[in-house]
Amino acid sequence: MKVELDPGGFLATSSEELKNELSNINPKLEQSTAVQYALNPHGKLIRPLTLFAIANALGLSGSKALVTIAASIEKLHIATLVHDDIIDDDQWRRGRPSLHTQFDVGTAIVVGDSLIFETTAWVKDAVDLGINPRSALEILSQFTTAGQQLCSGQQLESRMTSSLSFSYTSYIRMVEGKTSALFELAAVCGAILANASEEEKQRFFTVGQKFGIAFQMQDDLLPFFSDREIAGKDLLSDLRNKRPSFPLVVAVELLKGANRTNLLSILDSETPAGADSFSMLTEIFVKAGVLQKCQDLLGQTLEEVNALLQPYRKTEGGEFLVQLLHQSARRNL
Repeated sequence: MKVELDPGGFLATSSEELKNELSNINPKLEQSTAVQYALNPHGKLIRPLTLFAIANALGLSGSKALVTIAASIEKLHIATLVHDDIIDDDQWRRGRPSLHTQFDVGTAIVVGDSLIFETTAWVKDAVDLGINPRSALEILSQFTTAGQQLCSGQQLESRMTSSLSFSYTSYIRMVEGKTSALFELAAVCGAILANASEEEKQRFFTVGQKFGIAFQMQDDLLPFFSDREIAGKDLLSDLRNKRPSFPLVVAVELLKGANRTNLLSILDSETPAGADSFSMLTEIFVKAGVLQKCQDLLGQTLEEVNALLQPYRKTEGGEFLVQLLHQSARRNL
């Protein structure tokens, strides 16, 4: 999934420093080659860019602390992707073999764990980075909370998948854990480092939450609007694994009669769904208005974030965040 947005201007230096930090891997570690594969080439870096933009909107730019915390968030994000691919046995990630496919499951587990442990390595340098003790503790607490939310969201997805109990309410709860948690972390850490008020922290927490929901909605829609090269993942993965993806959840609630029967028969089947099932569902989803309903719900979520960001549109960071939001959540629709 390629987001065509150049992080130039106020982001240019921070973006380059971030990429350098993500490329700085200890060669003495046994897992260094696999870690290098996981982290490079870099992905879209949307969560770090969110942190930079929010900090700028609140008056802070060019801080080494921003780069360090942003890198930690990106490493945590990559760790979750590595572990998710193992759980789902997904063979592709970002248009190439997933880590456990390229190496092996054991190596992938170790790499994910290694990246998680790295996310708090900055603590020993907090003072040199200009992070006061109170803020450092608050940021650590945010990382802990995000980690717990990520695990909770993953567990909820597993429960929904095994029981085929799909509802829109449960889907949003799952996404708030699996996806929004890291957007919230980026948003709140940016606000903390910029010495924001409690009211501003809460506002940007909500921005992160809604951004994460919109991002996941669109990620779930990609198989219906793009090919594997653009999506960067196996288009049949959600259907084959019977995951509660956005279109499937909306379809379960919206479809009636024969269309609903066909959908449930595919989900109930012990045989993994293939390309024929996917093509049939795509046709049903288009004709029955499922994909249009999904786009409408996505649009509503984007408008909610826009309203929250309106007071900051005159700042470089605020305007960049609006553009990042729309280009991330409207890719290939």
